[in-house]
Amino acid sequence: MAWYLTLGVEARADVVDRVPSGAGGRARNAGLAFAALIALAWIGLPIAYHGWRATGRAVRWCATKGGAARVALLPVQGLAALGSLSFGALFLATALAVLAAAAATLLAAAWIVRPELFGGQAAVWGS
Repeated sequence: MAWYLTLGVEARADVVDRVPSGAGGRARNAGLAFAALIALAWIGLPIAYHGWRATGRAVRWCATKGGAARVALLPVQGLAALGSLSFGALFLATALAVLAAAAATLLAAAWIVRPELFGGQAAVWGS
């Protein structure tokens, strides 16, 4: 920014003229993809991981009980195992979504500089 402000009027106009049309919309798309990546990585993954671990601990805790308590806790252990399976699937889906958001961020950032990169697909990205 400081570099741009120290340029002369003609040089600023030249820099602005070299920016491809629609770059603002493409930059917005890249920013949204990056925000989704951050939200999934910092919020989604830890929630899914710790839920998975907690329900797994509940399954193991129920399995350590003996006698009548083991029989009484069998439905609880089954529900905890189902929860553990669900959180494991959620963790996998979130990890795949993080990878997809990372790819979308890279593609959107490349599209800012090279708008012809995706040919006629501008309508798909909203620019």
